[in-house]
Amino acid sequence: MNGGGVGLFRSPKGSRSALIGALVVLGARGFPFRSGVGGDVGRAFNQDTPAAIKAQLPPNIPPPWTAGIQPINRENYWNAVACGKQGGERPLCVFYDAALCPNDDYTLAMFTPYKMVAYEVWRAVRQRQEPPTPSYSEAQRTRITVKLTPRPGAKNPLTAFAIKRAAATVKPATQSLDAGGGSFIFDFAPFQPNQPITLENGRQGAHAGLHS
Repeated sequence: MNGGGVGLFRSPKGSRSALIGALVVLGARGFPFRSGVGGDVGRAFNQDTPAAIKAQLPPNIPPPWTAGIQPINRENYWNAVACGKQGGERPLCVFYDAALCPNDDYTLAMFTPYKMVAYEVWRAVRQRQEPPTPSYSEAQRTRITVKLTPRPGAKNPLTAFAIKRAAATVKPATQSLDAGGGSFIFDFAPFQPNQPITLENGRQGAHAGLHS
């Protein structure tokens, strides 16, 4: 993942790697998650049963990126521009999070500085317009947003969301709960790709863990 973001959420480059810093939690379930591009990104588990669901990123997503979700810098900015210039229906470097963790309760989306840049370029290319030069300063101000949207018929409304890294629990800087789902904005430190993370969600008194 890159520095950063679903649908419209992806950490451009950050997003893919820490994933991709990805965080979608399955209501009363936990979603273990590993930072990195390609391969096994983690696994989701149901606290009520031992069954596990493996979350994976498609392998070999171009352009390559292995440095995790980062604040925007010149390297990942131009990598994100190259990502967007690929065009196509749904390039994996932009929409890597679309099928990251299939489950019955939520869809996961991530938005990162990288994704902001890549998506803006991709949208223009898809409309047969000249590729833009997205605002570097705006990308610098962009943090990581994790969005969980309930699927129709979902039975586990979200009440809280946090990241556990080693012994520390990191709550979002800001959050917005809406209709059983929510959007959660984090700074970059919890998504550094050098240590597993657990994404914890609460719903009606229960907690679910996600491991990266």
